[in-house]
Amino acid sequence: MSDHRAIIAAYTEAWNAPDDQSSRAKLKDVWRDESSYTDPTVTVTGVESLVRHIAGVRTRRPNTRIVLTSAIDAHHDVLRFSWQRVNADNSLVVGGIDVAIIEDGYIVKMIGFFDS
Repeated sequence: MSDHRAIIAAYTEAWNAPDDQSSRAKLKDVWRDESSYTDPTVTVTGVESLVRHIAGVRTRRPNTRIVLTSAIDAHHDVLRFSWQRVNADNSLVVGGIDVAIIEDGYIVKMIGFFDS
């Protein structure tokens, strides 16, 4: 998968999936076993570790979802985009910016920053 929008869409859908199996299925074409995710609270490597982290967020923040709040800015194989986690009524839970490193159509590193 080489289209940046499609890669980030699949990644976002993994965060919004209702269960681990669905998250795993969304990640299979965009995440490698050696891919890493880092934000201020965690660093994980691999598909299963990211699926477990997403499951933990799903448990702590039920009935929320991720929405993109910016275009995907890209140069070379580096992407950045803004997002928000919102409640069912669209009220803000938290927002942030993610920076992704893409290699051969896969996210190899995702670095997240939370808004203050």
